[in-house]
Amino acid sequence: MVHKGFLRHGMFIEGKPINALARYQYYKAPPSIFARLAGMLPEALRPAPDPLLLIDKFIQAMHDMSVKSVWIQLFNANGTLDANGSGATAALVAALKSSGIVPVGWGYCYSENAGRDVELACRLCGTYRLDAFVADVEPGNKVRGRPDTWQLPAFEALIQGLSAKFGTANLGLSTFANMMVHADAVPVMHVAASYVCMFAPQVYWFDRDPVAYMRSSLASWRNSGIAAPLVATVQSYWDTGEGTPAKAVMETKVEMFVNNATKVDYGQLIGLNWYHAGGANSSQSGAMSDPMIGAIAAGQLNDKPYAASA
Repeated sequence: MVHKGFLRHGMFIEGKPINALARYQYYKAPPSIFARLAGMLPEALRPAPDPLLLIDKFIQAMHDMSVKSVWIQLFNANGTLDANGSGATAALVAALKSSGIVPVGWGYCYSENAGRDVELACRLCGTYRLDAFVADVEPGNKVRGRPDTWQLPAFEALIQGLSAKFGTANLGLSTFANMMVHADAVPVMHVAASYVCMFAPQVYWFDRDPVAYMRSSLASWRNSGIAAPLVATVQSYWDTGEGTPAKAVMETKVEMFVNNATKVDYGQLIGLNWYHAGGANSSQSGAMSDPMIGAIAAGQLNDKPYAASA
């Protein structure tokens, strides 16, 4: 069995939900003269938008893109993100459920915090009444200036603790796209395979051909002996400081990916989602621009011929 929040078309939220929601404040409705004038004020003096109105706009955009699940970040290596409730997590979860979109929790699980992260995942999913969780585990990823190095006993304790809470059908793991490039992650993924119902490779194409990189990444999982279902997480963000191409180029790549449906073997996937929903977008960094939303909406990605789940 696979939780319905892992199936077909979805969306990641990075960081506190309120930051992503703010990106949708003027979705399909340009700012009024008053709003433009308010935007000229120093940030401390600007009136805060109503989170419930932001959530309505966000859900409208998700429906336009045929998004059926939203994966909400609950914690990172530094701890809980919405510790004081100002991030609108609870309100967003309730609204998603009411609108027919499945909310899923996720968190970056850090090798030095394995025990803490099990507790955070269990407690926060309980707080928000989320019954599915995705552990983001990236062996070798730089955290606080040094590699995030997982020893197998520590990782097994993490994944067993999460499995005890969520069960296999409600637990997934997000990690690097290509196992040939990240061979050090393969032993960790083999341990995880007994405890999760799916893996979500992060197919961030940067300056590569999106479709070709997707195909080679998925092949690397099978060539590494991992047969579990896959949910591809594909790239809707740009960050020139991180080395991505410029915003306009990334918009073109999203359109290219969506329009090459016949070359994307959806039959190898049980789902596909986007990283990520956006935030304080600028020309230098951001995610899910209006042209990206338009291309994704036109692509009707929830209707692709995904593999059947058990």
